[in-house]
Amino acid sequence: MIGENTDADVVLAGDVFYDKDLAAAALAWLRGLDALVLIGDPARGFLDTSTLRQVASYRAGADGDTSGAALRESSVFAFAECR
Repeated sequence: MIGENTDADVVLAGDVFYDKDLAAAALAWLRGLDALVLIGDPARGFLDTSTLRQVASYRAGADGDTSGAALRESSVFAFAECR
């Protein structure tokens, strides 16, 4: 849960940047974790990527598309200071 401490070595965050306020809170919390953080995002526009580096990119089904007909670019990011 956002704001709680974790003792995880790796944290995967996906589908949490669909709202401006939630995105800001989630990014601040993830930045403070002592873990490798990987963020999956389909470019909805609420994730500030200015301090992130893209580590992968995929064509994935758009929201609500169960057939795979409407693919969109989705990326995986890590914090720039992370190796």
